[in-house]
Parts: sequence; structure tokens; C-alpha cells
Amino acid sequence: MRDDKNLVRLRAKRVLYPEYRPNIYCHAFKAERIDAVERAGGVPILAPDFPRPDRAPIIAVPIQRSKLNDEIQPDYVMPRYVVESLSHQGLYPVFLTFKQWRRQLEYWKPAGIFLGGGNYPVRPEFLANPTNIHPELDFSRFDANIGVLEYAIKHKLPLMGVCAGMQIAGAYFGGKLTSVVNVAPDSTIKHSGRNARHSINIAPASQLAEIVNHTDLMVNSLHRATLSPRHIGDFDVVARSPDGIIEAIELRHPFSSFVGLYQWHPERVAYRAYRTGAPAELFRAFADAINKGF
Repeated sequence: MRDDKNLVRLRAKRVLYPEYRPNIYCHAFKAERIDAVERAGGVPILAPDFPRPDRAPIIAVPIQRSKLNDEIQPDYVMPRYVVESLSHQGLYPVFLTFKQWRRQLEYWKPAGIFLGGGNYPVRPEFLANPTNIHPELDFSRFDANIGVLEYAIKHKLPLMGVCAGMQIAGAYFGGKLTSVVNVAPDSTIKHSGRNARHSINIAPASQLAEIVNHTDLMVNSLHRATLSPRHIGDFDVVARSPDGIIEAIELRHPFSSFVGLYQWHPERVAYRAYRTGAPAELFRAFADAINKGF
């Protein structure tokens, strides 16, 4: 596969997008370039804008979408906070597209998987209350994330999932997704929007508590969807916000030594504070699990 003539190797460029804060550039790829490669049967091989350090473990990350104000077609992007939270721990992130993720995984043979956040359609069978599902919804991003999760399970790879990444994993293992409003309609806690923060309570006997050495944390919050507390699957809820929103889960039968699933965004802190603090400790635990099996 590494010598396949259909491989098209592309390196990201740094671009600022309006929906991110002014200093949060993204590792970006033009959508028309990626789409043209895939339409022609090619496999885009996407890497950040810096080379892989010697023997750095490769972490596969499904790509995101973003656009500039004057663009119609969103670019394929990865925010710097995802890239740097991983690279600061000695890991090398690479990016998977929604159509060619299988062949990209075959090419990279990653040592770990990171499932990030995002707002995209979810297939109705994963929803607690599926209503008015538009027949033309594009589920390609959701399907790619599920496929990458299944790859991690099959190969017993360490995995970290944040926000939508946690929700998808929880739904895959028997939970259901719903809205924050459905779970906590009278809550005064802000779960979405810039600078939203709140406390969480952590189960003392959990792996999460062991990693961060706390049973309570203040976390950022950028989500309107959540796992339904009425549909608990093959996992334990190990952290909640004071209004009952599920903030972290741990699998009852984990497929790897590290499966960290968090509703908040530790990467938005750990890319700057990567030596100390709970967000950095989560990424360090992820890297330690990867390095032990690498």
C-alpha cells in the first residue's frame, strides 16, 4: 500500500478560520483538492505541516470541516489544539477523510486513535428520540468515525474520544444520544458557547480519578448533545455535571489499556498547558498507553 500509485501525499497549510479564536489556526487542506483526488479513485495521505519525528507513534484523527467567510465549500481542517496536544506528548497526528479512511488506516497503521468533537448528523438508530430525520442527510462523517472506532476495537488500540467522540463511542456501546435540554430542561449551567465552564464530579474508583488525582474538576463545555442517562450501555458513567449531564464514561469491557471518553475538550487547554494540569495528564496517560505497546 505504501507504494500504491494511487496515493497522493499532501501536507497541511496553516490557515485562520472565523469560527475559531484569532490565534487558533488550523492545519488545512483545500476541499476541492481532496475531493478531486477521491473522485479519481486516489487516496489522499494527509499529514500536518511538520515532519514526523523519528519513531514518533502515529495517531489517526478523523478530519473536521471549516470554511472562510467567502467560501461555499468547507475545507478539511484540524485545529492546532488537537495537533499540539498530541505532538507535545511525543505523538504524531495524521488525518483521515470520510471516504478513504479505510485505506488511509491501512497506509498509516496507527498506534492510537483520537476521535474529536464536531457537529454533524447522527444515524437515527443511535438517537434516543429520532424524529423528522431528513432523507438527504449526509452521514459520511458519522460513518467514518464509527468505522475508525471499530478499527481501534479490532486492533486493540488506545483511544481518546472527546465531545462527539465520547458520544459516538457511548452510543456504539449501547447508549443513545439526546439533547442537553431534554436531560436538564431547567438547568442554569451553561453547556455550550464560548467560555462556558462548569464543575464535574468524578467517581473515586474510576480510571479518570486516578489519572487526574481529583474527584472534582472545572471543565470547559461546548456541546448541545449528550448521552442519555436513561440509555446506559456497556459502560459506567464516571463523571457528571451537577445537573446530571454525563461528562465521562469508562467501558466495562475495555478493548485496550486506555479508552478515555470525555464530554469536555481537554485538548483546548493541553496544547498550551501541556506539562501540568488535568488536561495534560489525560494526554500523558494516552501517550503512556501507546508507548507501552509501540
